[in-house]
Formats: sequence, C-alpha cells, structure tokens
Amino acid sequence: MTILQFTLSQHPSQGGIYVTTQSFREVLNSKIVEIISPELQGQTTGDYQIRVFDRGLFKRYPIPINKNEIMSRLSSSAVSLVIIHGLWRIHDNLGYQFAKKNNIPFWIVTHGALDPYVFTYRALPKHLWMSLFGERLIREASAVICSTSREYDKAKKYLKDAKIEVCHWGIEPPNLKQVNSWKAEIRDRLNIPLGQQILLFLGRIDRMKRPIETALAFKQLKPNNWTFLIVGAMETGEGAEEILEICDGQLVQYHPPVYGVDKWKFLAAADAFVNLSHRENFGRSVVEAAAVGLPLLISDGVDIFPVLQSAGAANVVTINSLDDIRTALQIFLQKLPLEQKYMGQKAQKCFQENFTKELFRNELIKLVKKSTSEGLSRCV
Repeated sequence: MTILQFTLSQHPSQGGIYVTTQSFREVLNSKIVEIISPELQGQTTGDYQIRVFDRGLFKRYPIPINKNEIMSRLSSSAVSLVIIHGLWRIHDNLGYQFAKKNNIPFWIVTHGALDPYVFTYRALPKHLWMSLFGERLIREASAVICSTSREYDKAKKYLKDAKIEVCHWGIEPPNLKQVNSWKAEIRDRLNIPLGQQILLFLGRIDRMKRPIETALAFKQLKPNNWTFLIVGAMETGEGAEEILEICDGQLVQYHPPVYGVDKWKFLAAADAFVNLSHRENFGRSVVEAAAVGLPLLISDGVDIFPVLQSAGAANVVTINSLDDIRTALQIFLQKLPLEQKYMGQKAQKCFQENFTKELFRNELIKLVKKSTSEGLSRCV
C-alpha cells in the first residue's frame, strides 16, 4: 500500500507541519510530495519535489514548474490514500486533483488553517477560495483531521459537512535516564549554575507566541534564582532585534534553535516551561515539556490546554496584556518546589495517557483502515 502526503517544503523551518508530516511518514511508511522553493533545493527531505517559481508577484501564489512530470510518475504508483497537510497553498489543489483523477480517498490535516483568527487577515481571497474550492475539498475528504477537540470547535463554522476525526499528535522522547547528565551538560554550556532554576521557552520567535512580552515581564519581576531561557529560530519582522536587546546573558538568555536529541537536552536542563501563545492549534513543545515532567505555564490559546488542565498538569491563564503575563509569571514562579514537582509528575502522566507515539500510531492505522478497502499490513 502506498500513501502519499502533499505538503510544503520538508525543511525544519516549516515548524509544526514539517514535524507532523515526518511523524505521519514514519508511522504510515508514506511518501512525501513537497512544494519546494528554489532557495531550499538540496535541503529538504521529500520523496517527490514539485519545484515552483515564487518570485515577485508569484511569492504567495507560486507557479509549479515540473508538475506534469511528477504527477505522471505518481500515477504509475499503486496509491491507496492521499493526505493533504494544511490549506491555502497550491499543494492542496494538486493533492485533490491527483486523488480525484485516480479515484483515491484523501484526508485533509488542517494544522489550524480554519481557526477564525486566520480569517482576520487576507480575508477576501480566503473566503473566495472557500467558496470556489475549499468547501468542496472539505466535503469530499474521507477525513478532516484536527489535532485537538478545541481546534475542531473553533473551526466548526467551516466544517459543517466534513467527516471529522480528532487525533492528538504523538511524541516519542529519547531514553530519559540521562536527564541528570544532560542537565549538567547544558547548564555548563550556558554558564548557568545547577542551583539556578531555568524557565524555558522553546519555539519559533514569533509575535503570536509572545516571547518578547514574556521576557519583558520576567525582567520586570527579576525573580530570585531564576533565568529565562529562550530557544528558537528568529524570523524577520517577528521581533528578533527586540529579543536580542532584552537578553542580558544573565536574567534572560537566548539560544538558537536546537533539534533532535539536543532539543531534549535543553528540555531536561529546565525546571519549568512557559508558552503564552495567542494561538497554537496543538502545542508540540508543550507536550514535549510534559513528557520530560516539567511544570507548565500556558495560555488558553494553546489548544491542548483543556486536556492538561483537567489533569492538573498545567497552570492555564488568559492573557490580554503585559500585566496579565507578569501576574501569571509571579504566581507560577512562587510555587513551592514540592508543588512544582507534583505538577510536573501530573504533566508526565498526562503525556503517557494522551500523547505518546504509540497512541498516535494506533489511531492513524485505525483511520487508514476506515478510509481504504485495504489493510495496513506493512504498518502493523
């Protein structure tokens, strides 16, 4: 059985869509058809690459260069399922057209694309797209997959005729027996003594995630024996210069993005985790922090918050201002060590019950069997 995923460039800079697509590939032994910009050639991991011209006026609406060649190659494969990751880009139309032409069932994985906030900018072309194409795409999909119930609740307006499936993404941490040695290694690298506690933000430096406001509030509080560590990729126009100005190398530190085992080392080195994002359709870094057993301070913009909150695994707050962030940090950081440890234990238990790779794998296999007439013997 061959499963094809249609998605954007398979490069870590694509964030959550990249990681999720790779997880689907691993679990389902699927092939990836990616839309690739010229500047990323040779740096991506897709199996089939549709090159595009995306300069000038075509930056947002690129023109595929070798589409016919790739589609011809794909048509000779015995494809049983097509998975389309995200909306609003040319890959969704290409995936749909391929599936319809070859009479193949297809899924849409929304990745937050139908969150009401998305329609607050460039609204006219999006509503036009929905009317001309999106509603049909959603209606005809064998499954529309949301990563949380909250993501689905927020997108209900656009999913009236959809076959909805909610599937939490699965995380597989490495062997955590080395946590203590990792903690010492990272703290030595950053010159942070073991007696100093670390509050970690891990993710893209994106205004939507509020790292700047969190850093400003932290500096205003100046909590004793705490360092705020920001780890992530800086994006042009998203406050990179402000972050560097705020970071003093002591109270607030910045470190470039880390991946693979290195990412888990930084999580292991931390004592608590914060993500006060305006909106986060899943919150992968939050789940990774839970897997390590970190106490969590998150906003109600992180769509998995109901799961964590009901388990007592996170402090969940509503953020409307810098004052709200400062108050939330002050209350959270003043918790007694025993209380923080207890919250971390609950977070780890919540992870084991809701977000493991095995649970994710079982759910995907069940959905594939539901969508196709074939079994999934190669994945079982």
